[in-house]
Amino acid sequence: ADVAEGVLEVYPAAAGLYARGLAAAFPHHRCEAEEMRVAVREVLGVAAETRFGEVRLAAVRMVWERMAAVDVEMAEEKGAADAAWEMEEDARDPLVGKMDAMMAELLGFLRDRAARVDEIREAVLAGFEAEVLRVRGCRYLPFALLYGCAVDDAFCQAVVMRMWSIFADTYRPMAVRQASLVYAASVLGKVTPAHTLPFLETLVQWLRAVAQPTQTFYWAFAALAHVFCAHADALDADRLRALRLSKLALSEFRPVAALPSPLRQPFIEVCQQLRIITDPYFAQRTPTGYVVEMDFLFEA
Repeated sequence: ADVAEGVLEVYPAAAGLYARGLAAAFPHHRCEAEEMRVAVREVLGVAAETRFGEVRLAAVRMVWERMAAVDVEMAEEKGAADAAWEMEEDARDPLVGKMDAMMAELLGFLRDRAARVDEIREAVLAGFEAEVLRVRGCRYLPFALLYGCAVDDAFCQAVVMRMWSIFADTYRPMAVRQASLVYAASVLGKVTPAHTLPFLETLVQWLRAVAQPTQTFYWAFAALAHVFCAHADALDADRLRALRLSKLALSEFRPVAALPSPLRQPFIEVCQQLRIITDPYFAQRTPTGYVVEMDFLFEA
């Protein structure tokens, strides 16, 4: 790596060639756990030490890509019925052992590097966006994102801001926009509520601007309800009332009726406890024809 960095100092245009060389040398995701662990450690070491952004991003993307491939294979092997978070993790399962080995290296990298250096943090998020966000079958890698947010507040803020910017980009595919909102809401629902109110305020403004309800609208309201319920007790009640959620929740779009049942009742109860909604027949409103999928938020 030192020799390569020296060459790049003299000939920076070779950064792309170096990145392709790293990709060619990276083991296939079906290799043994120890081989994958060593490869991840070495590649992340390159990402941590290089002075060239193109090489850094390529290295981090390689790790996300290989881990996503293992993640999806784990879900496929378990079958659709067992692909949820109740997956039984058998230490003898080579896929589980492989993912654990790679995850240990990634979490250490997030703790020691990504939480301290802006350039590395940016590469981690860009790699996640490129290699994981668009892959619906990933069930294990979200833990890495949550871990990074838990150990560093700046990382958490960067995740939420990036996910929101993706969601707000109407030129993105709908599935990617929905996934980005899921990650933002899931992160905010499971870490300290420092960024919760700004997120809720921004989301409420977006929801109010919607002229016609769409699938994305109902997903956005579900994300709002999830974050709201997670931190309602810790947030200032007056500021929560200032969001004027009652007008939105009682609109003709009937967004509350589209919430998944495990989220609908807690949201109604919190709104009534805080006297944000005082309509005694609120819970019996006619349901909408669309219901957000049960797995719209990952659990941790």
